[in-house]
Amino acid sequence: MSIISAYYLAGKILENKSENDALRLAEKTARAARLLMNKNYSILLENLSLALNRNFNDSDITDIADRNFSNFAFNLTEFLRRKRDDKETFQPLIEGDIEAVKKLLDKGDRVIAVSGHLGNWELLGSFGAFLGYPLYAVAARHRFRGDTRYFEKKREERCVKSICPENIYSFLKNKAGEGSYIFAVMADRPIFGSAVHADMFGRKAILSGSCFKLAQRFFKHAVFPFALKVGNGKYIVNINGPYEINDKKNAKEAQKELIKKYAEIYQNYAGKYPEQWYCYKRFFV
Repeated sequence: MSIISAYYLAGKILENKSENDALRLAEKTARAARLLMNKNYSILLENLSLALNRNFNDSDITDIADRNFSNFAFNLTEFLRRKRDDKETFQPLIEGDIEAVKKLLDKGDRVIAVSGHLGNWELLGSFGAFLGYPLYAVAARHRFRGDTRYFEKKREERCVKSICPENIYSFLKNKAGEGSYIFAVMADRPIFGSAVHADMFGRKAILSGSCFKLAQRFFKHAVFPFALKVGNGKYIVNINGPYEINDKKNAKEAQKELIKKYAEIYQNYAGKYPEQWYCYKRFFV
């Protein structure tokens, strides 16, 4: 790496620590991050307040935001500590019609997995490797080149290849005639292309319109997966779908229907697991 990654150094520190020591370090890191990322924390509080104001008071929302920062640090710690040979011990439980997804892939179909910053999205890479099909994940570049490369290498250990947003269209065009694979993209932040508005929590949420255009243009089926922590260090990978989406006669309506389904499912999980909804950028119009 031409530039040393801070995450690489953190990963090396965590390598030889026990799970309990690593979690304690993550908790300290979360407290420091709370001070260093005060602007992001304020935005998180605003998002939570707008989404949850019907069911929670200000004190409850502050508590959720604090646990949210801690959970994010734990997720990062798990990602950095995970080694090549621990895939067997980290296989998630799965809820959803996984057999339907396998059938599509087995017959040569390609499936787009539309997820978001909800739960442990890096774990979904392990899920792709668990299925045994190539998985390509869209991942924005980090500020420092060394961090970007380090995260790419960590994903590669789980048989996940990273694609930068600016390379998506050329990648999909070049892959158009090839066999089955899973293409993973995050739809809850418009990091590339256009933005769209969707109804969530009685408000207008800002989503990535390009994610749904990609789905409709290049894929026949989509799934909405989320890996949510359910206690005792375990996760449930919820597989929503597959949904048939490639209606070329009425592309705009197909996109609208897909956005609506995604918004309904996303809202449900964000409402149930707000401490795992890592929304540090403005989510509502």
